[in-house]
Amino acid sequence: MTEEIEKKIQRLTEIRRDVGVEAYLNPFRAREHIAFLLSFVDELTEALFKIHALVQEGRKIDSNIDPGSKQGADPLPS
Repeated sequence: MTEEIEKKIQRLTEIRRDVGVEAYLNPFRAREHIAFLLSFVDELTEALFKIHALVQEGRKIDSNIDPGSKQGADPLPS
């Protein structure tokens, strides 16, 4: 898993380095970057929803997690 994350971070670094460079004159390279970024955003969104669900489950189990909060149990309504 760590190796996979390191590869994605390296890919993001490469994409950032290419911003503003003539790399985007090549439509195939630009399309590869866009596809990678869209896939990465999907993964991040899925991870955020999982984290949110775990936090909500934790709040159901332990209502003292944030007793001073004036918000309801679900600050991010699904």
